[in-house]
Amino acid sequence: MKKLSSSTLLQIYFWIAAAGALAALVLLFAQPSEAASAWILGISKTRALLAIALLLWVLVVACTAVLVRRSSSLRERILTWVSNRWLYGLALFGSLLGFMFGSQLWHLAHIVADPYIGGLLTRLVPLFLLVTTFSLQNLIILPLLRHGWVDFLDGKVVRLGGIIFGLLLFIWAIVALTGLGVKPDAIGWDPPGVPLTVASVGLVWLVAFVWLALPTENLPKPLLFDIFISLLIWGVAAFLWNQQPMRADYFAPAPQPPNFAYYPHSDATMHDIAAQRLLMGDGFDGVARKPLYSVFLTWLHWLAGEDYAQIARLQMMVLALLPVGLYWITKTLHLRVSGVIAAALIILRERNALMLSGTIGVSNAKLLMSDLPATLGVVLLTAIIVYWLRQPDRRRAAPLAIGGVLGLLLLVRPQIVVFIPALIVLILLVSLRPSTFNLQPSSPATRHSAFSIQHSAFFILGLTLTLLPWLWRSYQLIGQFSLNDPSQNAFLTQQYSLTPGESRIVRNSGESDAEFAQRVDAYLSGFVRANPGYVTTFITRHFAHNWVEALLALPLSPWVVQAAESDLFPYWRTQADDLWDDCCSPKAYVGAQPFWEGWKDALTTENTLMLALNLGMLALGLSAAFRRNQLIGWLPLGVALIYILSTAVGRYSGWRLLLPADWVVLLYLSIGLGQGAVWLRFYIQRDPGAFVRYPASNVRRISTYTLQPSTIFLGLIFLALGFSPLMMEALIPRLDSPFPADIRTTFELISEIEPILPSVEALLEDERATLLEGRALYPRFYLPNEGEPGNEWTAFSPRDYRRLGFVLLTVSHANIVMPLDEAPAYFPHAADVLVLGCRADDYISARLVVLHNEDGYTTLRSSSELSCDDIP
Repeated sequence: MKKLSSSTLLQIYFWIAAAGALAALVLLFAQPSEAASAWILGISKTRALLAIALLLWVLVVACTAVLVRRSSSLRERILTWVSNRWLYGLALFGSLLGFMFGSQLWHLAHIVADPYIGGLLTRLVPLFLLVTTFSLQNLIILPLLRHGWVDFLDGKVVRLGGIIFGLLLFIWAIVALTGLGVKPDAIGWDPPGVPLTVASVGLVWLVAFVWLALPTENLPKPLLFDIFISLLIWGVAAFLWNQQPMRADYFAPAPQPPNFAYYPHSDATMHDIAAQRLLMGDGFDGVARKPLYSVFLTWLHWLAGEDYAQIARLQMMVLALLPVGLYWITKTLHLRVSGVIAAALIILRERNALMLSGTIGVSNAKLLMSDLPATLGVVLLTAIIVYWLRQPDRRRAAPLAIGGVLGLLLLVRPQIVVFIPALIVLILLVSLRPSTFNLQPSSPATRHSAFSIQHSAFFILGLTLTLLPWLWRSYQLIGQFSLNDPSQNAFLTQQYSLTPGESRIVRNSGESDAEFAQRVDAYLSGFVRANPGYVTTFITRHFAHNWVEALLALPLSPWVVQAAESDLFPYWRTQADDLWDDCCSPKAYVGAQPFWEGWKDALTTENTLMLALNLGMLALGLSAAFRRNQLIGWLPLGVALIYILSTAVGRYSGWRLLLPADWVVLLYLSIGLGQGAVWLRFYIQRDPGAFVRYPASNVRRISTYTLQPSTIFLGLIFLALGFSPLMMEALIPRLDSPFPADIRTTFELISEIEPILPSVEALLEDERATLLEGRALYPRFYLPNEGEPGNEWTAFSPRDYRRLGFVLLTVSHANIVMPLDEAPAYFPHAADVLVLGCRADDYISARLVVLHNEDGYTTLRSSSELSCDDIP
């Protein structure tokens, strides 16, 4: 390339163009003849005109190739056109669009099912091929004609990227040969999460390429610019996510009478009930699950009341900080353009998650689930660690912040306790082997003693400030320090079993929380000692499965159209939105790919090629991050490794459980895309500002430090956050009951009950009857055989009769099922009620419900008799 003259390049350019046109002409005549519309030589008039145009093009470019060799004036004239800034830019932009649209239309012509559209596109296949190849040669050769050849690749990045790519291919081969991470384990093997499509990634990359035209890397006030970009990213995320309508999902089923509103279900119900208990002044129920997330939901309820849509919107606005955090990490490890790519990709993927609710398993920003809040916490933790390691001598309060954020995360996701030893090891490595992180201690004493002790002490202090209040509370309740409800830990006993999923340890009658927790811990430790090989095997399988599914978040098809059998293609002008949803949307993508429904570990050719391309971009991203930051550039990868290991230890993998880790794949993909965009821009423009030159040495000194007022202030903030669950439990007063102290006399106050008062009194004498007071949550009316899946919330389980189901929040909570012929006209969510009913196996069959409202009381009577003799 370096030795080719402009004359030779021009000849190559025109001969390639002639060859492409000739190939298109041959392909045109290879198509079947059209006897019905034959005009000449058995071909139609349209095809004949197209053949003439292609033949003329072949002759023109071939003659030009001959002339540029002989005529220096023609060569100079062509090179003058190429040197024109606007013509050059227009040619490249048009070629880029031509390559994208030409290749996509070429593919569509081969797969579309509609006979009319398919026939039309088939006739144009030669033209699509010509446009695609000619556009590609423009993108490659025109920059060489304008600028000549210049080495634009960073050799060290390329070499390290090649090594990483080879390693990734080797791991891929192991997976393909052994089925590791693909062949399912007996339990906990969840399907993939939410993917990105090639249209999303391509659009983001084009936007990033335009971004590179802006002078964003050497700014006089970079912090102000980053703050502006962060606000813009947050606003775009909140806007796009809010634009997506709420869709029915397992964790928020379709609205039902009487209120036709969304309510949480399954795990989301447990989270919301904990918040409802706090609002009622009842505090937490024992050693609660995820107390900090419950506190967060309580604040949302205070701001939005009981309107699910408003609560979800407020949560979504907080979670819109997730792409902001990803922007800061990525731009710190590489460039701002890579940070913008990462933020855009996570925004679009969450948009896909909102669109795919009810289609595949998701956990999105509008569900009352802790997965995305935990993801936000992990991103924040990673950002602080990166921030600290960049300048550990100046950022003196960072270890305290790392410990504090980790402690708060443990109150949302206890499994990440594995981060504690990992972070202590990191602090020791920074102090004992600073050169590993491109750091240099100010003195041997600093390296071996003060630096290590002070940073470790501040980390442990931050952890203690946030965790000690909750640990002390659990000790007061069950006699031991615990972050999690013992019944939640008991879930692992069905995972750690030679017959997984069949049964778990249950609490014995009269057994205390402490005794139950000790028995669970003893079982788990005993099982590991007795079956070390078995445990190691399933942990390895789930660890590998998590990484396989993390890669499935990347596009594995290069084509925009996924469902070519759509019958809407003839109506693309009038039903464009419906056509896009049917053929090209994320819903169409997951329906066409073999990963979300019964994946049998078979990859198509296009899947294989796209996987190789994705691995190549990840290798480039890992290499560029290391080249710029040494081992600090791989810190997010280490965070993902540790988190994924923690899920594998629990014997589950995939789906929503992977969210706090799989963003790391998007981060390194973004760095790879950003590095590729920088190189391509330099190849096209030869702008020195586009070429990233990495410093030969970037050694930073570390030193000891003294206590600062800002550190004390930060410590007080973490202490307040650590105490927040206890403060809310202690300070929110118990709500006064709207019913008389003697609730039996309430029935005498309600005129509607007076005619049946003798039957009510007789029912109250039955030992099978129960009378409960509390708050009625999530009322849903169902027709026969309708209901929601799951065994924990039996109020909403399918049954063979019409009924109203709701959860009654009392000292604990009860599932209430009330036989009714029609949905009640009035039954608000979170109403204070009295329930008279009969105990069944796993629910209470209600006979009479008294609802308190502003006007007094409203009664609702079951369609069953006021008796416990015949429980449906």
